[in-house]
Amino acid sequence: MIRNLGARLFRRQPQKHLDEELAEAGQTKVRLAALSIIAVYTATFGVLLAEDEFIAPWAITILVYHILYAPAAFAIFLWARHMPGHYPVRRLLSMVLDYVSLGCSIVVEPMVMMPLHTIILWVTLGNGLRFGKTYLRIATGFAVCTVLIVGFSIPQGQNAPYMMVMLLLSAVVIPHYASALLGRIDQARHEADQANLAKSRFLAQASHDLRQPLHAINLFTNSLQNTGLNNRQRQIVERIDRALQSLARLFRSLLDLSTLDSGTVAPKLEPVSLGELFQEIVLQNVQLAEWDNSELRMVDTRYVVLTDRVLLLTMIQNLVSNALKFSTGRGVILGCRRRGSSIAVEVWDQGNGIEEEYFPLIFDEFFQIKQRGDRDRQGVGLGLSIVARMAAILGLKIDVASRIGRGSRFTLSGLPIVQDAKVTVTLVPSGNDRSPLRDWSVLLVEDDTDILEATAGLLSSWGCHVVATTSIPATIQSCDMIVTDFDLGGGQTGEDCIKFVRQLLGVEVPAIIITAHDDSRIAAEIGDPNVLVLKKPLRPAELRSTISSVRARLTSG
Repeated sequence: MIRNLGARLFRRQPQKHLDEELAEAGQTKVRLAALSIIAVYTATFGVLLAEDEFIAPWAITILVYHILYAPAAFAIFLWARHMPGHYPVRRLLSMVLDYVSLGCSIVVEPMVMMPLHTIILWVTLGNGLRFGKTYLRIATGFAVCTVLIVGFSIPQGQNAPYMMVMLLLSAVVIPHYASALLGRIDQARHEADQANLAKSRFLAQASHDLRQPLHAINLFTNSLQNTGLNNRQRQIVERIDRALQSLARLFRSLLDLSTLDSGTVAPKLEPVSLGELFQEIVLQNVQLAEWDNSELRMVDTRYVVLTDRVLLLTMIQNLVSNALKFSTGRGVILGCRRRGSSIAVEVWDQGNGIEEEYFPLIFDEFFQIKQRGDRDRQGVGLGLSIVARMAAILGLKIDVASRIGRGSRFTLSGLPIVQDAKVTVTLVPSGNDRSPLRDWSVLLVEDDTDILEATAGLLSSWGCHVVATTSIPATIQSCDMIVTDFDLGGGQTGEDCIKFVRQLLGVEVPAIIITAHDDSRIAAEIGDPNVLVLKKPLRPAELRSTISSVRARLTSG
């Protein structure tokens, strides 16, 4: 039992709230500030009340004591800075040092130092408000002991017991009142957490239910474009598709923001080829650039960085989409530069530029620069705020530079290099790699027959040999890739399908799971780098570029 208690005291404990580390650091800074205030107070009155000496002897005694106490307070400050977290022994040791310091100061010269009783209350309330009701009770116990010891040690305590009773009551009643307030705060926080959890559950369910029809409409619109429409009909379908893509981008932004608000996003670091990532982003935005009569180019690179691929892809995608939106009829360039041992990704546009006064605001949620008479643009101002939040998660820095009338440059810096390589400065136009996937055998599994038919038609139009089924096939001769939905009905999932087919063929067949669930959660649950997870609604260009990159990687390997 004693061993377990000791382990709990010295071991880092789980934190209840994300701001607990900031509270610990704040308490150490307050301690140093209080130490300085007491020293100045003591020195000032020591000089003013001195009779024959320059400074009164009692003041020297207190100052010497605080000089000896200062290294301990500074050591606790460094301890909290270099080892953040909830360590009970550190908090208890800090309390002991605080109350001993204050009590000794009062005992040395009660008449002058009695105002330090207010600092005793300050320390008690500070521990409670920062660390919760348990530490408030412990601090109250220390405060009561300090007042009792001081009361029995000084003449005023013996000659004026009523004053000591008043001090003792204040040391108990005020923290008790604070404890009641903390209880209400905890209750309010619990209710807020429950409301936030309910919102997250609602959005998760809405995400799943809304992604499916959006994904289906996306596929059907693309299939309709390949049915021999006349020019007028093709224009109408393109406008429908354009509106659908705007809705899908807004939908993704809202769900990305909700996921970030939930605090569940944890980066999964892996080597990422920037060249392949750039190529994928360019292919995904070909149609958007064509619609806006813009030109999207990339500077090819062979650098490999250590980062979370999904988060980096989302950030760059948001930057490119934002650049295209404000560069109608002009150009956007995607590239990177080396900065020491890291890489900075840059997105350049030829838009109208951004006033410098707006630089601190453009990464705020729902902020949009819009002047009177400006034309309406799609979006609600979430793209850059999502980039800023994801950059913070990955420890990256986001910067902006702009010149009015010339354009803007957004930079993501701090990506650590894994593989050093020279950059091939080649401008790759947006439509350079649109060849079909000829002779590529794909097993397609989707329980929705309409989506199954539309996806099979797309794959076939790209030159793939498609075996399409609504459930896990009992047998299959061969396939180069598996494309499957996650929820297949009957308690079966896409993961089950992939495992069964691989076992049946005896080959680690590359696979893609298309899901309406949180893609990062599904990827973490599967834990297989050879299984890519794409989230609905999925644009055909995104599916094609993903399959192409897998095929290219296998061919080069």
